[in-house]
This record gives sequence, structure tokens and C-alpha cells, in this order.
Amino acid sequence: MIWLALLLPSALAFGQDVRTWAGIVVDPDGNPIPGVAVFVAGNTSGAAITNEMGSFSISAKADDDIQLSCLGYETLTIKASSPALKRVVLRDEAQVLQSSVVTALGIKRDEKAIGYSASKVESDKFANAGTTGNWLNGISGQVAGLNIDRTNSGPGGSMRVTIRGEATADLENNTALFVIDGVPMYNTATMSEQAEGSSYVVDYGNGTADIDPDNIESVTVLKGAAATALYGSQASNGAIIITTKSAERQEGNFQVSFKSSFAADRVLSEPDLQYVYGQGDDSRNYYYYIRSEDADGARGLDPRPEYDSTAGLMSWGPKMDGTPYYQYYNEALGIGGHYDDGGNFVRDETPFKNYGNWFNRYFKTGLTFSNAITLSGKWNKDNSIRLSFSDNRSSGIVPNSPSRYNFLSLRTRNKLTKWLTIESSVNYKHDGKDNIPTSSGYGSTAIMYGLWCYAPNIDMDWAKNYWSD
Repeated sequence: MIWLALLLPSALAFGQDVRTWAGIVVDPDGNPIPGVAVFVAGNTSGAAITNEMGSFSISAKADDDIQLSCLGYETLTIKASSPALKRVVLRDEAQVLQSSVVTALGIKRDEKAIGYSASKVESDKFANAGTTGNWLNGISGQVAGLNIDRTNSGPGGSMRVTIRGEATADLENNTALFVIDGVPMYNTATMSEQAEGSSYVVDYGNGTADIDPDNIESVTVLKGAAATALYGSQASNGAIIITTKSAERQEGNFQVSFKSSFAADRVLSEPDLQYVYGQGDDSRNYYYYIRSEDADGARGLDPRPEYDSTAGLMSWGPKMDGTPYYQYYNEALGIGGHYDDGGNFVRDETPFKNYGNWFNRYFKTGLTFSNAITLSGKWNKDNSIRLSFSDNRSSGIVPNSPSRYNFLSLRTRNKLTKWLTIESSVNYKHDGKDNIPTSSGYGSTAIMYGLWCYAPNIDMDWAKNYWSD
């Protein structure tokens, strides 16, 4: 009896030993899912994250509950000792409010009846997308595996959409196919001519910006090889099916609706720059601003500066303590000098000081106003028409860069016979933008590059006339 009493606690202790459990996490198509959090229920201190191959290993007791969680996928709980932990299949947490989805040529099917992955996003997700420049902002984060890359060319700039990552090294052929009311649309970007090289290319936006967000009823994202069969090889990277609004399901014979929205944009953050030292080279304790084309610019200055060691992009010159130096000058604006009795412009020494955070002084609060009116009529269950017009105006956070675009949409449905129904959809957009910034590069029109190379001892107001006119 004494021997049994000693043996029992040992057996219980052995049953609670912690060991390592390994497995792999995949989606319904067998593709590995990286970034899945794997942890013991109620204790996240020893959590593991799946790698790019979907593999993980975690230390737990045999009777512990292991939870697997990832944004956009359902959360599963599995016993550590269960064989199911070796290969876990996470399904999309589809954003579905209705049981039907739109597939090819506008055909509606029950989501449970299709054999491929489909996620549906309803129109309420795009309620405020009209004030953000592109309706794709409303779908961002709503569908698992959908990635949106944006340019820095302001509102209405191009957006690149991929589903489940990059399929090939050719980035131009990895994007999803867009289909509007059954008609495929190529989401190609419109760029300006490269007159001065790729650094000066202006992005005018791509096809997705031509869709009125107030006119979208739903968006269905088709994923998987089976979805490719609906639209051929052009949809090999997935398809985004857009269904526009109609008067088919409205109540009453005639309706008029008006919508107005407003948004304000501010710069969230700026680079962490130093404001102690001004423009110049760290090997000299003096500073002169000399234009290389101005042969007489250094006349009378002592010591006489060298052209290649004065003004530049670096701001590691003298301390900005108010010491007088010959700095930036502009004869037309009367900056950095004066005119003598003979009408000659004479350089003056001015205090070498800090003019503050030029990033905040340059950008402003961007204001966007959006108004839309819709007329719709339905004279029986088989015949309907919907006409909408929207006006969007934005000042943007970049000074003197206003934009205005108008949408005109018309959709009709007429059932002529039992076997023949005619549906028509017409969409028109008029776009007007001023001073669109270059999308990238080191050109003189690249705003962020110009601000990055600005010097703290230069007053931003001196350059204000370049963007305010």
C-alpha cells in the first residue's frame, strides 16, 4: 500500500510533462499561411508564429487547448495531442451578408454551392470611400489574402491589387482582373511621357479610379484555380467582380436620393530631422551660398569660398546660433541683400538661424467634399432604370493641387420575354487635376525628395511663390 501511494503521484506528474508539438497551417487550397499566431488557450506568453512555409512548433501539455488565429481567417482550437494539429486548415472569414455571390456574366449562385473561394463585400464598406480618392480604400482589410499597393501621387493615384501574393517575378502580370457588371476591365495605369526620365513620370491613376464608389452595390473577390475557369487565363491571379447598383429591388415606383460627405486630411508624421546645424560641410566653420553660374557671386567675400564646398544637400555646417553669414539670396524678392545707389544688388550677411519644421509648414489640411444625387424608377418587377451623378472636390494636403471629378452612371433592366432580358450599364467620369506630383524618383517635381533635401536655415516662405501661383 505504501508503494502504490508513492507510485501514483509519479504517474500523474509524468502525464503533465510539457513537450514540443509541430505542424503546418494551410488554406483550403493547400497554400501555406504565414503569420498565424499559435498559442496555448489562456496563455500567450509562449506563442509561436508560422513561418513563410506555414510551419510552427510550440511547447504545451498533451491536454492543452491550442488556438490558431490570423486576421481574415477563422480561429480554431485544437487539442495539443490531436492528430489534426499536424496539418491545420484555416478557412477564410468571409465578409458575407447574403448567401449569394456573383460569378461570371452576372450569374448569382449560392456561396455554399460553389467549389472555390469567394469573399463578398457589401456597399456599406464603401460609404466613405468617395472622400479618399479611390473606392479600393473601402475594401482594404476586408478580404483575406487581398493586398493593395498605393503610389504617392495623391488622391486618385494608381492602386495595384494582388490576391494571395505574387505569382511570378513579372509584377505587371500578377494583378487581379476587374469585372464590372460582367465586362472585364484592365486596371492599367496612365502615365505621362518620360520627357526628363523616369524620375519625372506623373501618375494619372488607373482603371479602378474610374468607378464611382457610391454606385457600387457589392464586390465579390474570386480566388483559386476554379475561379480562373470563369474568365480564362486573364483571371489566373484572381478576379474582383463589381456589381453596380440598380433599381431592381427598390420599393416604390420612383425615388430620389441625395448624399453629401466631407473629409479632412492631415499629415500624420514627418521624418525625425535635426535642427541644430545648418546647410554646409562639416569640415568648415563658416558658410557661404554661392551659385556656380554666378562668377561674381563670391567677389568681396573673405575668405573666398570654393564652389564645391559651400552650398549642398548636407546640413552639417555651422551651428544655427544667429552668427551672420552670406546665405541664400534672391534679387527679385530682395532676400539676402540690398540694392545700392547705383542699382546693383549687394550681398548682405544675415543671421544663420533655424526656421523651424518645414515639413509641417509646407503641408496643409486637405479638404474633400462629395455630393451625389440619384434618380431611380421601376414601373414593374421586370423593368427598371437608375441614373446617378456625383461631384467630388478636393484641395489635398499638397498646396495648390486641387482635384475635381464627376461621375455619371446609368443602369437599366428590361425583361422583353420569358427568355430574354436586356441589361445595360453606362459609366462616365470627368477628371480634372492640377499640379499632380511625380509618383517617385529624384526629380525636381518629387515633393518628398525636395522637402527631404531642404535646409533648416532656409525659410519655407521664401519658396512659397513657387507653389502658390
